[in-house]
Parts: sequence; structure tokens; C-alpha cells
Amino acid sequence: RSVTHRVTLNGIVRDRSAVPDDAMEPVLLLPWYETHAAGQGNSTLLIANGGEQDAEVDVFIGDPSLPESLRGHYSIKTAAAVQAELPGDSGGPVRIVCKNNQPLLASLRESGANHFSETTATGLSRLDRAYELTVAAGNGATATNESKLFVGNGNETDHLVEIRIGDELLRDPASEDSDAF
Repeated sequence: RSVTHRVTLNGIVRDRSAVPDDAMEPVLLLPWYETHAAGQGNSTLLIANGGEQDAEVDVFIGDPSLPESLRGHYSIKTAAAVQAELPGDSGGPVRIVCKNNQPLLASLRESGANHFSETTATGLSRLDRAYELTVAAGNGATATNESKLFVGNGNETDHLVEIRIGDELLRDPASEDSDAF
């Protein structure tokens, strides 16, 4: 079974897959939040409560061990959601924490006159896996065409990450000469 949600904004169409119930967790991560310059678009965190009681949610941008990274607190009713816009933040990794352990669903929506995307947050239990992406073939990056991979670590310990395209190792965490993560 497959469930998708189609969003159309300013003539741009995006489909995103639904998240199964067991993917909702009380701690969610997004690799990066970015504030856009005035008139260039906006970034919005969408946070939904999938629990059976009201959720008390803190949003951290940057290192969650630093007090200044706490950028918002939200009380979210059962089966409700909030839209959090944080215009004063320049950017950083996002950690969304439900203080009373309710399962959450969250995504980051970025939109502007010529762009629209939505990225679903990942729960901590899903970070210990190998991930696969499809990659469109192309002629490389240009001024208007570029591809980036964002990798985040939500654990309290460091981890080494390998990045492969097919069987080719792009980033070798054991090599000091590589751009290891």
C-alpha cells in the first residue's frame, strides 16, 4: 500500500509519501533549518501530535546542549498540528522533542516564488540503518543545478558514515584524506 500527499504551490507540484504510524516518535530530527532573506521564501516547521494526550514540544535549532538553541515551545492538542516559523534563526540542525513522550510527526516546508519542498523528520530509532536514494543522472553541478546530501547525527555519540554511489566508496571514514563524516 502506498499513500502520498500532493501539494501545489505557485504552479509547482510536489508529492510526498505518508509516514507509517510506527515511524512517529517523541524525538524527531531534520538535518537543516534555513531562514531565507525577506522576499526570498520561508521555512516552516509543521509539527503534528499523534499521541493520545496533549504534547509539550520543544524545538531546538543548532546544538541542543546549548541554551540558546531552544527556539520554541508548543503545546499541541491531541490530533492537532502547529506551524512554527522561526525567522530569527540563520540555520542549523533541528531537534524536535516531546517532553511528555507523545509520538510526533514533523516536516520542514520551504517555499518561495520559484521553489517548494517538504522534508519529513526522522525519528532516533531510524538513524541506525543504511539508507538508499535514487539519483538522477546529469552533467554535474552548474550555477542553477546542484545536488547536496545532508547527513545528521541525533545520537549522543559520534558515528562514522560511508557514502557510496553504487559500489564506489565516495567518503571513506577511515581515510584522513577523505571528507569523512
